[in-house]
Amino acid sequence: MELHETDELDGPAPSEPGDLPPLGRERTPPSTRRFKPVRFTIKLVLFVVAMYFFVLPLAPDFQAALRRLRNVEPGWLAAGAALDDGGRATPVPPPDDDQKGGAS
Repeated sequence: MELHETDELDGPAPSEPGDLPPLGRERTPPSTRRFKPVRFTIKLVLFVVAMYFFVLPLAPDFQAALRRLRNVEPGWLAAGAALDDGGRATPVPPPDDDQKGGAS
């Protein structure tokens, strides 16, 4: 059965059976929501302050851990960071084929 424009469809008739007529969607304007950096910065600072004063002190020994972090020598910190990055950058070779089989 062929559909013609005189049938009860809105818009042109489909060309083949199973095709649906195009939907008449209206174009919506782009989002009017803008990124406001000043408000975002204020909210972020308030969040960090709230976490620092209200959430982190609930952790056991938080003050002692914070004191230790403040007394770290910068040279040791840089050496640790360099060793950590060096370990991540070192490629690991794949295992040999003869070791995959287990017992020989």
